[in-house]
Amino acid sequence: IPIIRETTRTTYRPLIKAGIRIFEWNGSMMHAKTAVFDGKYSRVGSTNLNIASWFGNYEIDVIVEDEGFGAEMQEMFLDDLTNSTEIVLKDTEKIKRRKKAFSKNLKNADGSGGGSVAKVTAGAINTATSISSAIRRKTPLGAAESKLMFIVGCILLVIAVIFILFPRAASIPLVVILMILAFSTLVQAIKNYRKY
Repeated sequence: IPIIRETTRTTYRPLIKAGIRIFEWNGSMMHAKTAVFDGKYSRVGSTNLNIASWFGNYEIDVIVEDEGFGAEMQEMFLDDLTNSTEIVLKDTEKIKRRKKAFSKNLKNADGSGGGSVAKVTAGAINTATSISSAIRRKTPLGAAESKLMFIVGCILLVIAVIFILFPRAASIPLVVILMILAFSTLVQAIKNYRKY
C-alpha cells in the first residue's frame, strides 16, 4: 500500500542521520520479525514494534541464546540484503548494493553489537513526530515526508470541500461516532457499577 510505504519512510531521516543503515526489501512482502544481537542472541516472533502489538494483539516471540543459531540468523540476514536497497540521504535516491559489498562491510564490522538499542528505538519512532518537526521547521523535509504531507493535505482538502458542500455528510458520521462512544462508555460504566 503506497501510503503506508510513504508513512514508514518519514521516520528514516532521523535514523539515518543517527548512523543507522536502512534497507528496503525488493521482493514480495517479507513479514519476518527477527533480530540478532551481538551474534549470540536472536529473536524470532510475530511482535511488531508498535503499541498495538505491545498491548492489544496476541503475539509471541522467542529469544534464543546460542552462537550457532545467531550465526545462521546473521547469514540469512546477509543473504536477504542482496535483494534489498539501501536508503541514503545524500540524494534521497535508492542505491543498490551487491552481496560482496554487504558481506564485506557487515562482516568486517567490529561485532560490538552497537545499535541494538537504537534499532528498538527506531521501530518506536512515531511518524507524526517526524512530520510535526518538519512543520515546525526543526527538521528539513525530505522527499518521503513532502510526498506524504502532500497526500494528507489533499485528502483533508477533499474532506473539507465535501463537508462544506454537504454539511449533513459531516454531521451524520460525527453523530454516529459520538453515539457509539456514548453507548460503549455507558455500558462499561453500568458493568463496573454492578461489580461494586
